[in-house]
Amino acid sequence: MDSIAPYVMGRIKTHPQGLFDLCSLMSTSAASFIAATLQHTLPPLFANSERDNLETISKEIGMRLHDMFLNYASKILAQ
Repeated sequence: MDSIAPYVMGRIKTHPQGLFDLCSLMSTSAASFIAATLQHTLPPLFANSERDNLETISKEIGMRLHDMFLNYASKILAQ
């Protein structure tokens, strides 16, 4: 998951169908997949300043961008 999730979430804005296809394959909702993989997806997205993708993720799971950062700051800053 730590390899697939960042790849898929890094393309959520330009290729959202990839997320939905993966979730369909895994029999889970997009929000559940995103929430379960935030620790893997947020560090590279913040490091690369991918604000569009971060905002899309934020809307999908109903969490504000700064709350995502604060909740996962140790993971984000460790990378």
